[in-house]
Amino acid sequence: MRFNLLRVYSWLMAALIVMPIAVVVTVSLTAEGSVRFPPQHWGLRWFLEAFTERSFVQAFLFSVEAAAAVAVIASVLGLTSALALVRYSFRGSKFIQGFVMAPLLLPHLVIAIGLLQLFAALGITTSPGGLIAGHVAVVFPFVLRLSLGGLAGIDPNVEKAAYTLGATRLYVFRRVTLPLMASPVLSGAVMAFLLSFDETVISIFTSVPGRTTLPVMIFNYAEQRSDPLIAAVSSIMVIVAIIAIAIADRSVGLLNLLSGGQVGELNELNH
Repeated sequence: MRFNLLRVYSWLMAALIVMPIAVVVTVSLTAEGSVRFPPQHWGLRWFLEAFTERSFVQAFLFSVEAAAAVAVIASVLGLTSALALVRYSFRGSKFIQGFVMAPLLLPHLVIAIGLLQLFAALGITTSPGGLIAGHVAVVFPFVLRLSLGGLAGIDPNVEKAAYTLGATRLYVFRRVTLPLMASPVLSGAVMAFLLSFDETVISIFTSVPGRTTLPVMIFNYAEQRSDPLIAAVSSIMVIVAIIAIAIADRSVGLLNLLSGGQVGELNELNH
């Protein structure tokens, strides 16, 4: 009886999460000129409009470029930081871990205002680098957490064995540590890409003229007009997220994506 109740509860929570997305996608498939649910006339009119609207296309391409850059930077920083925190013992390492996780506890609005003031003082408010740096600041804790979990699951004796055979630190990192960290690194990169691609608050405060991300473009458009074009663009964002997750699932598995690769390592140990 308890198991059945948990199953019903799980399905209800899943439906609660999926239903708003399903409504948006359904509204985007209308051929009418106004938002109506359910649509009386179905069609791909607004998807074609989204792909021909230059401002949305430019915002989409810039969002993909920025998210890709954020994913690469955050993955490199997360991996190197995890190596320093796990493989090397030094005073204050616990404090550093807590400090870099601080953005998880702060509202993005507070972080965005602080970044805006910092970038204004540094004179970089007119560069897309500020937006990328802001996104890295908020996604880095997630990437670092996955990297820390993945690295903690690697037996350090494997690396020590390579050292005793005469391998250099660079060779051990490139041929031993990095292959074992492939799943956590890829998981962190996918998560960083998705979080950056969907980030709105930080982007509003750090965007520069002519270089607007897609979420900010949707936000600005919704203030002026209300038509199914917003739903179509939002559906495209959902499709991009599904594609990214599908690629990660094919590469390392969805459970590995969420756990930083630890599920796959445990399965291998069980076999």
